[in-house]
Amino acid sequence: MERWGVIYNPKAGTRKVQKRWKAIKDYMDSKKLVYDYIQSEGFGSVERLAKLLANNGYRTIVIVGGDGALNDAINGIMDSNAPNKKDIAIGIIPNGIGNDFARYWGLSIDDYKGAVDWIINDRRKRIDVGYCSYYTGEKQERRYFLNAVNIGLGARLVQITDRMKRFWGIKHISFLTALLLLFFERKLYRMHLKVNNEHVRGHIMTVCIG
Repeated sequence: MERWGVIYNPKAGTRKVQKRWKAIKDYMDSKKLVYDYIQSEGFGSVERLAKLLANNGYRTIVIVGGDGALNDAINGIMDSNAPNKKDIAIGIIPNGIGNDFARYWGLSIDDYKGAVDWIINDRRKRIDVGYCSYYTGEKQERRYFLNAVNIGLGARLVQITDRMKRFWGIKHISFLTALLLLFFERKLYRMHLKVNNEHVRGHIMTVCIG
């Protein structure tokens, strides 16, 4: 069996999340899986670790986390020097707050055994990876995405949540705090969009592309 590279962040969640990781690991061991797992050091390290695994020849990279960790992993893989990056399989075992990607593919958030079995049975689906090019004010950047890319309110919510997460260290509190702050902010963003050759200009609260 192909060796998996597994990324898990033990500091990202509550004690319940960490307890769930132990159950996931025990189940993988019971299946006699061959894998190496890396604990991320905290905020922003999943991208670097996914890049490291890809550069070291792992062709199946499994993320134990939510949409945020999955998105960081995709960016790490796409930024790697691994040959045939399009053939690297990325698996997800839901263990975060946002699990929209897992839900889309019919994975139950509470059924980690089903998620592990899905990967064991090699149920691969080839999907598109999108990217967004943008200017930071200093240089041109590119970010890859699977689910969707949010511009405006959605992106602002993620930005504030990430900042709060560094302070609180707990995802749920960080997310709720960000929602409360945005309720008072209610900001509109000046945008110029081109959709199917039609130009849309104005002050818009949020745009989601996916």
